[in-house]
This record gives sequence, structure tokens and C-alpha cells, in this order.
Amino acid sequence: MRNAIAAYAILIPMVLAAILVSAHSGADVSGSAQCSASSFHVLGGTILLEAGKYQPALKEFQEAVKLDPGSVVAYIQLADAYQGLNKHKEAIEACDKGISIEPSACIYTTRGFSYGQLGDLTAQMRDYDLGIKTEPSVGSTYAYRARAFEKQGNLEAAKQDREKAKSLGYRPGTFDQSQLKQ
Repeated sequence: MRNAIAAYAILIPMVLAAILVSAHSGADVSGSAQCSASSFHVLGGTILLEAGKYQPALKEFQEAVKLDPGSVVAYIQLADAYQGLNKHKEAIEACDKGISIEPSACIYTTRGFSYGQLGDLTAQMRDYDLGIKTEPSVGSTYAYRARAFEKQGNLEAAKQDREKAKSLGYRPGTFDQSQLKQ
């Protein structure tokens, strides 16, 4: 539930700002209107995703990226919906599209998780490393990499990553808002 509240706290002001800009500018707002509509689909999909309704969420995120193919947040959420449906190859494809727009720790971590679910531990660790290189202050990426180190039996590296995640303010079960770039 905290994840949903945190996501709404980010998405709702973003949607409202886009609507206000569209409504009050004298410029051509057709692109802004598409972004606003996309944001509504992202918000609706996020609500469904948090409720565990992965198939309807998937449809919302697909519509969001159709309306705004430059929305990295929509691609991250699309990948999350695919992961919920255990469709990790599709999740990786969604992440690839988001990474081509703007790499972030969040999207690398999301893709790394799917690689791990498919058994590709080399690609999983590569993505966690890329996430940390891209945004070294995002604690959740260290936490995910710690779990991967544990699975590999590298307990010392796992311990170091858990400590680093904690020092960056990461707490398991919390939403790391720093991962979502606007």
C-alpha cells in the first residue's frame, strides 16, 4: 500500500501539471494532451498493478506508451506488469525501449530482475552494475544486487551491498522515489 501511495504522490501532481499547462498555454498543445492522456493511463495502470491486476494494468501501460512513446516511467511500469504475468522476455523488451530513451538505475534494476528470473545471472549482475554506475545513490539497486550475490554464494559482497543500501536510506518494502526520473 505504501508503494501505491508513493507512486500516486509522484504521478498525480505530474498529471495535474500537464493538464494545467495544456489548458492555460496559447501554444499548440496536441503533444501535451497526448502526454496528459498517457499520464492518466500510467496512473490507472499503477493502481491496477498495486492491486495485483496485472493484465488490465498491462493494457493501461501499453496505451500509455502508444500515446507517449518517450515515457520512461510508462516503460518501467509496463515491464513491472509483464513481470507480474511472469513474461520476463517481454519485460526485458520494455526495459530496452526505456533504456534507449533514458537509462536509470530503476530500469536497469527492473531488467536485471527479469534476467535473473530467466536464469541469466551474468546479464542480471551486468544490469545491477550498470544501474549503480548510472545512479550510485539509489539504494534499492544495491539491495537487489545483494540478493543476487547471496544466490551466488558471495556473502561478503552481499553484506557490503546491504550496508550500502541501508546507508543510502533504502528499507525493504519501501518505494524508492529517487528511481523515477521526471
